[in-house]
Amino acid sequence: MALLIVSKRVLSALCPLFFYIFPILLFSSDLFAIHAIFKGAAPIPRQHGPVSLNMSLEAFLETVSGTEVEKAIGQFSDEHRFELDLSAFSDETEHVYSDFYNEHLFRIEISYQPRQQTASLIEALVSENTKLYGPPRINSLAGIRLFFWDDGATRMILQVDESDKLLEYSLTYIDDDLFHQASQNRVQRETGGRSSYGK
Repeated sequence: MALLIVSKRVLSALCPLFFYIFPILLFSSDLFAIHAIFKGAAPIPRQHGPVSLNMSLEAFLETVSGTEVEKAIGQFSDEHRFELDLSAFSDETEHVYSDFYNEHLFRIEISYQPRQQTASLIEALVSENTKLYGPPRINSLAGIRLFFWDDGATRMILQVDESDKLLEYSLTYIDDDLFHQASQNRVQRETGGRSSYGK
């Protein structure tokens, strides 16, 4: 239970190892679920500023300004995480991270500057996204709410951290296929191929 009350800043510091294990432990039943595709729903955006999901690492390095985050203990040599220059994003943006698996971008995390607690901001975000992408699936942890939208190719996660006096929130965009491949590959490599996960 102590693990669940770690702040978002600490969770970010534990990436990338914790990033791969955390969703597998908490949301494993959803990794290979068939997601409802709502008729008339808009596709979830895959491009944000200069980066887009499934972008090759080669193209990223040629066109994007960013700094590779130092590898964490347990991170494999072929995994890469970059913090992007914020000049191509809105003034409200605090951090933007891009994660690569098999030299392709599979996860974009956009964190926004903390604000005073207000329900109206999150309600407006949820309402706007629901109109575009359909009703979200919602999970609640200690001080954290997670809203998931999925169009079958891309998953979008609104994470709201309400454990502090300031409201912290982020939007994460994930390539479904690459995420599943990365999650399965990590488990197999960490267990020497002995796990039945994803088989």
